[in-house]
Amino acid sequence: MNRTVTVLCPYCGMKNTVRIQEDFRQKSIATCDMMEGGCDKDFVVDAFVSIETKVLKIEGEEGKR
Repeated sequence: MNRTVTVLCPYCGMKNTVRIQEDFRQKSIATCDMMEGGCDKDFVVDAFVSIETKVLKIEGEEGKR
């Protein structure tokens, strides 16, 4: 599973790629990437996971029984 997210720095708006810890309940501290033109300030990333489902019929199952 991809454990990185792209977030915007709340101070300067710069896009930053942040690695999320395995325990999604923990907040992560990130530093805006100065080498890419960011402001070098620390900020908190509070991640949450959402799962969506879609149910599909299997062809041939409807007529059984």
